[in-house]
Amino acid sequence: MYICYLIVSLFQIFLAKLKYRKYINPISLYVLLWNAVILLYEMRLVYLYDISIFCWITVILFQTIYFGTCYLGDKFIISNGEYREFDKDIVWKMIIILSTISAMAIIPNFINFVHRYSLNFMDQMNSVYSDRLTNSRGYELIPYLGTFSYLAVVFSGIYYRRFGLEFKIIIPIALTILDTLPGGGRFGLVIIVLLFILPKALFPTNNKKVKRKKLKKRKNKVLVVGIILTLVILFWQMSSVRSRWITENQYMSPIMKKMVSINPVFYKSYTYIVEPFVALSEYLKDMTFNFGVNTFGFFINILNKLGLNLTYERYQSPLFTPLECNVATYIRELVQDFSYVGAILCIAFIGSMVGILYKTAKTKNSFFCEAMCAIWGCVIVMSFYMFFLRESIFWIMILSLPLVVKIMSFMQCRRGK
Repeated sequence: MYICYLIVSLFQIFLAKLKYRKYINPISLYVLLWNAVILLYEMRLVYLYDISIFCWITVILFQTIYFGTCYLGDKFIISNGEYREFDKDIVWKMIIILSTISAMAIIPNFINFVHRYSLNFMDQMNSVYSDRLTNSRGYELIPYLGTFSYLAVVFSGIYYRRFGLEFKIIIPIALTILDTLPGGGRFGLVIIVLLFILPKALFPTNNKKVKRKKLKKRKNKVLVVGIILTLVILFWQMSSVRSRWITENQYMSPIMKKMVSINPVFYKSYTYIVEPFVALSEYLKDMTFNFGVNTFGFFINILNKLGLNLTYERYQSPLFTPLECNVATYIRELVQDFSYVGAILCIAFIGSMVGILYKTAKTKNSFFCEAMCAIWGCVIVMSFYMFFLRESIFWIMILSLPLVVKIMSFMQCRRGK
């Protein structure tokens, strides 16, 4: 089945390259990442359960539906909406506004976090993560407000693509890192990188508008590499601390045992990437249904805080691969929320929406659509792990973006543009 999946994927990548004339496009983001994950599984560095035929069929089916709807969606353009090409100063002012709003929550929360765990908090990441899982964090004074820094990171990525890289746009990135560390999770760092680089990766730079000298280009490259390297080091450090307890077990292949002897983080990272795919296979053997419990978890959580008593679990119930795993790709969450048929309709809607947004962003140079492409592109990249729309940061970005763009339009009109 793997060979069949690989052939289908290569055909889809080939057609996507012909369609978009770019190797990095909305289809390749999905197909290449899923192929990388499945290739790692096929390497069998850890002895996990075999994938069922039904799981293989489901993965191929969902990928093909996304491919087909995204491919066809590129034939359409949003006829209404905000297509304004904002001035450099307007974009920068909105980055500062969003960063200031988020800083009102992030900085007090981080100060309380340091007060609880000391400046040596990196060595206590296991405790930090455990406190998050048990919801015993006492340092989060202001919830949700800090998530606006993620939208500021998206705008920084667009600023970088349209106007060139400037040192000042690392402000929202730094704030978002401070917002991520108190959670003890590592995928927040991955999300920061994706939100920042996807506008540059998905859309070409307008060379007529971004005129830079060779020396400045070198400085820009050094700055980008520095930002990404910093996030990689943080990711590695957090992973190393949280992997200290790992020793050899019966599930490790001889190659993995050698890698673990160098650093247990190799085992932790490999299982984090591969296990969701195997867990999906186990979930599909006994599917459960609970309408919207994952996708609409953000809203359910808010309603429960207002006094309702709706079914909501912050984390998925664990499955075994044979190792314990509480995520099983975006497919599990869509199937659990909307049934198998409903999940097919959902991925068809997502694919067509992404295709239309991408086409509109390229054709109209739409700031709004470009930002949406970056946000949904991140969701697509992380689909091998979970459906990240269950996280509050993505709902807040998606819902607040239209209002933020309207405010930017008003600011630009006031300037007489």
